[in-house]
Amino acid sequence: MKHVTRTYGTVSPEQQKAMSGLEFVKGLASATLPLNTFAETLGYDVVEAETGRVAITLHPTGAHLNPWGTVHGGLTATLLHGPGHPIDA
Repeated sequence: MKHVTRTYGTVSPEQQKAMSGLEFVKGLASATLPLNTFAETLGYDVVEAETGRVAITLHPTGAHLNPWGTVHGGLTATLLHGPGHPIDA
């Protein structure tokens, strides 16, 4: 997998409207668009995007654990909703 330098921030509404959801997520994967700051906080990365599929990576840390020492279910829910959500649009 090719290493890319990540930036974090927002994409203007005008820029978002000028592309499809898939183009948007491909831009996240290729690092031509910034990941949102929540991605930076949680530590996930969008690494691939194609029709019907978005691949992300995340290496859980102690910050991601629930009181029982396992990965918090909210993290999983966030990953299922967040990175590929623009494709739904």
